[in-house]
Amino acid sequence: MSGVSGAGPTAFLGVDSRFALTAMLAAGGLIFKTGLRLLAPSASESIASDRRDPILLLRSFSDDSKKLDKGEGGPAILASYFTFSKWSGDTFEEAITTPLKELGPVIALARPGEKLSPLGAARVEVSNERWQIEVQQWIETARVVVMILGDTAGLGWEIRQLVETGNLAKAVIVIPALSPELLAARWSATRRAASTEPSVSNLPESIPDSAVAIVFSPRGQCEVLTNERRTSATYRDIFARRYGSIVVEAEREGTLLKRYLWGIGGVMLFALLLRMCGGL
Repeated sequence: MSGVSGAGPTAFLGVDSRFALTAMLAAGGLIFKTGLRLLAPSASESIASDRRDPILLLRSFSDDSKKLDKGEGGPAILASYFTFSKWSGDTFEEAITTPLKELGPVIALARPGEKLSPLGAARVEVSNERWQIEVQQWIETARVVVMILGDTAGLGWEIRQLVETGNLAKAVIVIPALSPELLAARWSATRRAASTEPSVSNLPESIPDSAVAIVFSPRGQCEVLTNERRTSATYRDIFARRYGSIVVEAEREGTLLKRYLWGIGGVMLFALLLRMCGGL
């Protein structure tokens, strides 16, 4: 009688198939996201392929790696397992630029020496001598200016440009998760920069920890938007309320379909890998 037993985990190249499968999924997701970054279009390519007015993203370079849970449901959860974001998380920039891309091409200044563009806004490479000139031009031509709340000298100069050129009403200041101390410091710096013009009114001395965005009226009055949750859905809803049915319609007809297809593709890939590991 044969002594071969069917008990015990199936091995793949001498490794328990469960561990092999996990490693393959993680490596595949990392390779996938790296590939997306390598193929990310530049700002000039994005604008050439999309003739709508651009969306300008202003931020501190130190916030480029800040993470945020996407907080999605349904097929998007499946997709997150197969794009590595379930474990590594998406950046705050990714979360806010995904819905903004339905309004137009999203562009941002590239970090000096940046070799691999992050996922999010398409990058504009400029010299240290010309970055202010470029920002001034983009502020005038942009449909929307989105600023990540910060306290750097560069962001202070940028918000003063928005105020002095009368473009503050097209700005949305979005607020990532911050400690109370850091939130207070960043808002204090922003408030000082924006208060240089008497046309900007009713800026509060402090904002609550639940603040997620700040918007401005054409007369310079500000409104602080709050939410106890900070997910991509939170910021998508803010842009939808601010800019009407454009984002909502695009989400329904385009983005949701992409998420569904990614989810189905992920399930098929998972089933195929299970079959391969079970047969080896």
